[in-house]
Amino acid sequence: MRGGTRRRATGHRDRPMTTRPDAIEPGLLPVFRYFLVALWVLVSLTLCGTLGKTAVVPDYFSIMIWAHSTVLLPYMFWNQLRMLLGRAYLPLALGVAGVAPVLELALATALRMRHGLTGNAALVDPASLILWLALPLLLISAQYGMRVLFAFTAGTSILSTILALALAASGGPSATAAAQQALGRFVVFSVVGVVIVSLSKAQRRQRAEQERKTAQMAQFAMTLEQLAVSRERNRIARDVHDTLAHTLSALSVQLGALGVLWEKDPTAAQVTLRQLHDMTRGGLDEARRALHELRAGPIEDLGLVLALRRLAERAADRAGFQLAFVAPPYVTGPRPEIEQQVYRVAEEALNNIVRHAGARKVDLALAQHGATLRLTIADDGMGFEPPSGDQRPDGHYGLAGMRERALLIGAALEVQSHPRAGTTIRLICDLAREGP
Repeated sequence: MRGGTRRRATGHRDRPMTTRPDAIEPGLLPVFRYFLVALWVLVSLTLCGTLGKTAVVPDYFSIMIWAHSTVLLPYMFWNQLRMLLGRAYLPLALGVAGVAPVLELALATALRMRHGLTGNAALVDPASLILWLALPLLLISAQYGMRVLFAFTAGTSILSTILALALAASGGPSATAAAQQALGRFVVFSVVGVVIVSLSKAQRRQRAEQERKTAQMAQFAMTLEQLAVSRERNRIARDVHDTLAHTLSALSVQLGALGVLWEKDPTAAQVTLRQLHDMTRGGLDEARRALHELRAGPIEDLGLVLALRRLAERAADRAGFQLAFVAPPYVTGPRPEIEQQVYRVAEEALNNIVRHAGARKVDLALAQHGATLRLTIADDGMGFEPPSGDQRPDGHYGLAGMRERALLIGAALEVQSHPRAGTTIRLICDLAREGP
């Protein structure tokens, strides 16, 4: 970004990157989903094995476990629902996964009692709860702290004991075994949970320290880049002052003298005019050289494709995100000004990702289809709400500058973004157009 936009972003660069309170631990959702699928398949196979057999009392517990897992599966894979529920998305899933097996065990025991089974004959083995509560235990311990862990272990143990007492009062199995199982489960789950919570906290501290160092490195790199730009600008300013400014000053003096010579000594005036012409040509050459050095050198040195690759790789090194770069070996047809603006739009977008997005993965794709050149840059970072209508986009990380660059070459700029859902920027250039 340039100008006022960069000054507004300065305060953000000074802050270390921290995990948001509602952020889900990396890898936790995939683990939840895969284990849920595995357990669902296991229960499905168990139920399929009983289809051809005649049983006096159905396996109610497995049927109910299968039912709530079947409902939970689409919930876990529905990303739009996750965006809608926000912070409540994971707690709801863990609540169902943690409480449902306890209730279903008691309900299965009650249904067995309705089939005429009494006492311990109606009991569904409480030890089976360990299998179904182990997954929410691991996830709760990894995501939350000690309080939530002990609330989960104590809550499920107390709930299963209360339900066992209620069933015993109705003529069901003795509550002693269920209470002992609940107490043992509380002790074992608490010990295991404490270990996982400690490991998760250590991992968070390590990740926060790594993010802090990455932010510092990005800030240092940005400072070095700004210093390099300042030095280069000062060098060009000195060159312009030493050549072009001197040339224009000399031209001004010579033109003043030419008016006098033209009347008194036409021959000397013609000689002076030729000198002025040569001086003007030299000054024009110096101006062209200075302007040439202000252009994006990497494009001329490497070509657009390699220049974009090097730009993206440097951004990935600074921010530590995973880069996926897709482009043809070369592109044909774009005019130098189009290559220049495509490169600058990519530079602006990548700088925004480094400074603001907190992305873990970035996809940069350059594709050419006939006379259409398309640049796509997508990240999975913080995202934002794109401005609409008459709202000025200046505060949105240099969108105004990118749109102006697109207009300069008659290209279309598309911005798709949502809070916490990443950002996608597309620049579509018609190479057949002569200008904007």
